Amino acid sequence: MDYPDGVKDPLKTIAKRFRSSGERTSEFTPKVSVIVPAKNAAPYLGACLDSIRSQSLAELECVVVDDGSSDDTARIAQRVADVDTRVSLISHVESRGPSAARNTGITNSSAPFVTFLDADDFLYPESIQLRVEALENADPEVVAASYCDWQPTPEDQGQEPPERAPANRSNLGFVHGPECPFIVTAPVVRRRALERVGGFNESLRTAEDFDLWVRILRNGHTFTYVPIIGVAYRQNSTSLMFSESAGHAEASMSVMDWQYEDLSASNDAPVLSRPVSYYQLECAKARRLLRTYALAAACGHHEGVDRIGRLLRNDLHALIRAGLDVENELRGGAWRASNALPELQDGAAQERLVQTLATQLRERS
Repeated sequence: MDYPDGVKDPLKTIAKRFRSSGERTSEFTPKVSVIVPAKNAAPYLGACLDSIRSQSLAELECVVVDDGSSDDTARIAQRVADVDTRVSLISHVESRGPSAARNTGITNSSAPFVTFLDADDFLYPESIQLRVEALENADPEVVAASYCDWQPTPEDQGQEPPERAPANRSNLGFVHGPECPFIVTAPVVRRRALERVGGFNESLRTAEDFDLWVRILRNGHTFTYVPIIGVAYRQNSTSLMFSESAGHAEASMSVMDWQYEDLSASNDAPVLSRPVSYYQLECAKARRLLRTYALAAACGHHEGVDRIGRLLRNDLHALIRAGLDVENELRGGAWRASNALPELQDGAAQERLVQTLATQLRERS
């Protein structure tokens, strides 16, 4: 069969679930919705959709939202949809901006996980699978999203493999602000978390992703890091980051300022209603307390354990929501104790102590 420009043959990786015509088999249920906002993206959209269709995780749906394009964007998307029914096209008659386009995609999709891919970017083959697996293995009440590293790519470059190893990034909570933590294409997000905060702010034409991530974080969620380069991010001179740089700076300042506002008296206050500076200070104090708590417990100093425990019980649950990693700090104290205690020099013994103490603290908080 001959396919239109920018569209490749149905991919072998999905052959077991899809016929060559793109018809879904009866067991198909998408795990993840990939939302592609597109405006005048004809030069890149074929490669973008090809990278989605060739993902190692085949149980996905892709919603392309044509935001009032004047080129062949809609035609290319529809021709892909004609050969792969996981792909669908929705068109805005007039351009409404990237926030509205992504919200349209969220509303017209159904999978429990959602990710966003700009039409001029592309994914590496295991990008979605590894991020989804990380979310499936995380606490759904705390971890709202998993995010990956990304590869900045010249706008005229093809789909070459990443040029470097993933960066050494960390899990993120509200306390890790105030900067934008990652690009819009980096995370896979739980749909429930998006719905809780109302999706993208459609009054923002730029920095809308920064605004969304901060609202999710301030509602008591964290983002877990998956150490892969999952996305190629084209440096396109026509993007809003470049063409509206002053507006982007102004919007970013507003998002930063909001993080330092005290919202505790508001009727619709987020879970973390105090300023980010409050949680940063309290988490810094808690990190020191957790390390000394583990040290005292390892050395059998019961009075010290009780005294430090009383200090730790104050708002520990909120600090975990803000990004405090209890186990990691306890490991620091256990490791320090191991230098003086031979019975703790075994890593497994240290981890048993850490998990016992973490369980005790969570039960008391």
